[in-house]
Amino acid sequence: GMSFLQCCARREGQDLFFGSTSNSAFKEAAKGRKEGDCQWCFELTQHFAVGSSTMWMCDNCKGVSEPCEECQSLVRASVVRKNNSKKCAKCCKTYKKLAHVKTKAIRTARSFEELRANLARDSEYRRDATANGVLRPFLHLVALQPVMRLQIGINLGFCLVIEPFFGDAHAEAWEILSRQDAGMADRCKTWRNRLSPFKKQFNWYKILEKICQELCVPSYMSWAEEFTTKKLSSKEAERECMSADSAILGHLETEMVTKIAKQQRSRMSSLQACCLAELKQSEELRSLLSLPCLQNAETQTLVTYIVDGAYLALARRDGSEGTAAVDPVALTDEVIALLGGVAKGEDVPLTPAIQTLQAAKERIREASREKLMDSGRDARAAAEAILRAAEGQEEGYDATLDRDVPAPGSILHANATPFWLTIDMLEIEFCSDVGRMLPACLQMLLQRGRLALHGIRVDDYIASDLGRSVSGDGI
Repeated sequence: GMSFLQCCARREGQDLFFGSTSNSAFKEAAKGRKEGDCQWCFELTQHFAVGSSTMWMCDNCKGVSEPCEECQSLVRASVVRKNNSKKCAKCCKTYKKLAHVKTKAIRTARSFEELRANLARDSEYRRDATANGVLRPFLHLVALQPVMRLQIGINLGFCLVIEPFFGDAHAEAWEILSRQDAGMADRCKTWRNRLSPFKKQFNWYKILEKICQELCVPSYMSWAEEFTTKKLSSKEAERECMSADSAILGHLETEMVTKIAKQQRSRMSSLQACCLAELKQSEELRSLLSLPCLQNAETQTLVTYIVDGAYLALARRDGSEGTAAVDPVALTDEVIALLGGVAKGEDVPLTPAIQTLQAAKERIREASREKLMDSGRDARAAAEAILRAAEGQEEGYDATLDRDVPAPGSILHANATPFWLTIDMLEIEFCSDVGRMLPACLQMLLQRGRLALHGIRVDDYIASDLGRSVSGDGI
């Protein structure tokens, strides 16, 4: 027989092991990057080679793909079709249809009435979530925009677009929590529990506990030394997860975000820490952070994490390791965008900060216009220069004042960059269970803060389920 190393040592061995197209696949991977259609997010994106393999990672959604065996287009790494072959959606003639379905779902805006109706709606998925003690995260997932649930699914290792229930918020939320071997419940289980025929029930507390234990509790310390939230037994955890308004779960959620934010800030360089502290003293950011709707303890914790994440993202926008200069206007714009994404007509709580931001942009642009007028040109030339500057065609127009808005229907509207930066800063293995679950948990907890800005509490929708008779097996 031929060993793996012997097989890969010769071209004919590569063809035998990888298929007849392996030679071109390795040549493509050697270039390091390529443009192609991603069959996770169904967009034309840049892909980067993963190490020295023929695997590729999408720059937009971070889905991992490998070459199609027929046309060398990219196909999701999890796809295996009939005859054990890997064919892309283009070869299977389904790509355009799925891309249209995905774009339509993302572009469809919902109202606050639709959001509240979805949170109150009864379904078999909701009853299963209640029976398994995961109703709280279930409702957080239901409250997310479709693009955010799609991104969470990709992080966990599956694509919701190809599922027949895509578009049903309750079905998508339950799939994220319960999908076999990839959902959040199964990712909390040890390999022994996964193999056991008697599956141990995992609730929301157990999911949070696993992440906190691995990321926040060193091996030489105990839970009580790191967390003020009491460590619960299985029965206590089950009782709290069935409670309509659990102070313990709320406190653990806030404490987890606080500790992760502190860890992330401790990894910043002294230059980054000083720049961020200076930016927080700017008029634009202070007008946002001083809003009454952001003053409660839970929301402040989330806002602190968001500001740090937005700064790190902007500091790396030029391709550096986080050393680029960040404008306070751009940072405030980014934070406001991260606090959005709930429903149509949502700007009301943040209106004062948005008005201050727009005024700052106008002041900067007015200064640019005056500089052009004083450049010694005649009136007509100066007027033409101002028009070109307003269109971004003239030096002196600061394009960074306008936030880069993704194309309608793009996966980038999930705003997941801060969560990926957290994984990078804390040096978490991206493909580990915790690495896949952490972005999902942070997105859910951030949604809790977004909802609070509009006076919506998920706990109010949990109370209605307590009187409902539930039955069913654990996850």
